[in-house]
Amino acid sequence: KAYGVNKNFFVFARDEGTLNTIRNHMPEVHCMYTPDMVMFVDNAQTHQQREGILLCLRKDAERVLTVDQVEELKTGLNEITESSTVITDAVWKFQRKKVLQKKWNEFSSVQLVVTDRLHGMVFSAITGTPCIALDNISHKVYGAYQWLSYLPYLRFCSSIDEAEEAAKELLELPPQNYNQGPLLPYYNEMRNVVKNAIENVEQVPNGD
Repeated sequence: KAYGVNKNFFVFARDEGTLNTIRNHMPEVHCMYTPDMVMFVDNAQTHQQREGILLCLRKDAERVLTVDQVEELKTGLNEITESSTVITDAVWKFQRKKVLQKKWNEFSSVQLVVTDRLHGMVFSAITGTPCIALDNISHKVYGAYQWLSYLPYLRFCSSIDEAEEAAKELLELPPQNYNQGPLLPYYNEMRNVVKNAIENVEQVPNGD
């Protein structure tokens, strides 16, 4: 109710599950369906020699793959390195761009990424890196894939066997470039909503 009273309060949901939850439980709140903000990054791709396969898999309670399934996946793929989108060390504000660019360079240096992390898939997308996306327990990966399914170098797979077959196809693709064009109307709509809300706040007399 408190949120509903504020006409300049907006919720931007990046997946349909969140969108439906907000609309069902907070119908008085403005809620819009928009892509994850990282999808609007347009300077992450670096042109370098690509080699090998990067595994970026969860090791927490949100994982769906069992240890045996992960080992089966590793057996079916060659030249594997492992990484994560999680950084446990402190990152100061002045380091943020450098740390992000280092991670994007890592994704840009491989021929294929296999991941069950939402931003593992998104980082693959914005760096033009072929990617096999596996879901996790929260289904966030599948939700984000709905936005990016138009990219020919991303593939959502529901099993290890399917992932191994997809890997053969994706490794044969020519170099890819990220195209965010289909998402830009959503970004512009979000930008206009925020801009109008700010203007409305600035027009409110002091004390009201």
